[in-house]
Amino acid sequence: MKQTRWIGLILMLALWVVPSVVMAQGGIITYGETRTDTLSDAAPQILYALNGNADEVVTVYVIGGTDAFQPSLTILGPTGQLAFSSGDALSPVLNDARATVRLPQTGGYSILVGSANAGFGSYTIAVRLTTPGISTQLGAEPVVLNIPPGGQSQAFTIPVSPNADTPITIASATPNFIYSVQIMAPDGRIVLALDGALPSLNVVLPASTEPYTIIVKASNATDSGTLSISQGGAIPTTTGSNVPAPVATEEVGSAGTPPTDQCSVIAGPGGVNIRSGPDVAYAAIGGLAPNAFLVVNGQNNGWYTGPTNFGAGWVAGSVVTTSGPCGNLAFVNAPPLPTATATDLPTATATATTTTNTTDPTATPTATTETTDPTPTYTATETTQIAVIDSDHNMTADRDSGGQFTNDVSYPDGDTSDRVRLTIDNLTNQTPNNYREMSILVTCFGEGAENLTWGTGGPSSPTSNKCNEALATQHTNDSNQTYININLNGSGYVTYTIIVTITS
Repeated sequence: MKQTRWIGLILMLALWVVPSVVMAQGGIITYGETRTDTLSDAAPQILYALNGNADEVVTVYVIGGTDAFQPSLTILGPTGQLAFSSGDALSPVLNDARATVRLPQTGGYSILVGSANAGFGSYTIAVRLTTPGISTQLGAEPVVLNIPPGGQSQAFTIPVSPNADTPITIASATPNFIYSVQIMAPDGRIVLALDGALPSLNVVLPASTEPYTIIVKASNATDSGTLSISQGGAIPTTTGSNVPAPVATEEVGSAGTPPTDQCSVIAGPGGVNIRSGPDVAYAAIGGLAPNAFLVVNGQNNGWYTGPTNFGAGWVAGSVVTTSGPCGNLAFVNAPPLPTATATDLPTATATATTTTNTTDPTATPTATTETTDPTPTYTATETTQIAVIDSDHNMTADRDSGGQFTNDVSYPDGDTSDRVRLTIDNLTNQTPNNYREMSILVTCFGEGAENLTWGTGGPSSPTSNKCNEALATQHTNDSNQTYININLNGSGYVTYTIIVTITS
């Protein structure tokens, strides 16, 4: 009996501490580059390295090669995860992902491609650097943006009030002009994304001491048009320009008390948009009047739909209150989006860029061709930081959603090594939640990152893995911990991030 217990213990330890390499290396990918790679059982994730400079606005696209394969996309930086996407809000295509970030500082970044639906296959990845724009100081007069053909994105920074919300209006002056707009918060989050021929859009930007970024482009590469941005909730006039004012959308809804036997949504004092589908990517086709209610008869993932005098309309549940029996509304399928932008990918050859007049924001940008190496450059500086010496760390990752942990090491002074105890949480003693295989990936940022090594096991276990390499570890409900050892073996100051994701 004792021998049987020892054999069982040895098998359990072997299952726990013997990892296998599961991360394929995609190498360095540069701005303007498009590649095709493949995920498989042997390589369920692929990691790419990207060199970038502070304040660059970068968009990464990933499109699955088959309808059955839904890729996921993670952008990692010096502070950990910067963006994640398992779907593209600007496209009706179901098997693509898109993420846009503003790089917080100059240095190395990582792009991790995986599967969002446990399927594998080929995919196309493309990285685009948005054309640098200008700072558009909003005032009494609208700022006019001339959008050239070619599908090249342009970024414009919008300073807002540090003490109060700033309402802005984006309006199209070109009839039937299909354009896309993304608004990025100062911390890099995309707070709005849409694509369509929307005549006007009212947005409230929260108070901030740092500017927001508006990214605009023509959805169709052959189209061009004019947009205007003004402060305030009203559609801008065109004093001093030849841009016609767009047509306001119609407001609907009933005043008074909603019926008690039907589900209704109620707008606030500012009113809300009514869209053609359950997402901000659909065009606003009207508005629910301030404090008015609309009887609805269906729902789709937090959006409500009901009849209006311009057809079925959709209202976001996050911007209205409800009244009446709303708990058993029928699920209504979303209508198709009006246009697809997933095919708008940069090529691996010379790319078209746009030069903007930084002294006259109303001037039409002129197209130029970038023929130089698009790879940004940066120079490492002498290490002056010292990591604080600390004790061992604890990290918890969920059995399904994973987790991440970030800390610093430095050499020769300061904390040269870390030991992190990883616990896989929420494992049970019942199948299928009594076992998980997890991928452990370590990404690094900073001077001397090439000197960092890591591994799993006891304090004296070898640390033979480098940055941007991954291992697979197996966990059960009664063996749910793994120790991760981090060592910096040469000069530098490195911020590392441990990223744990489920593989099976």
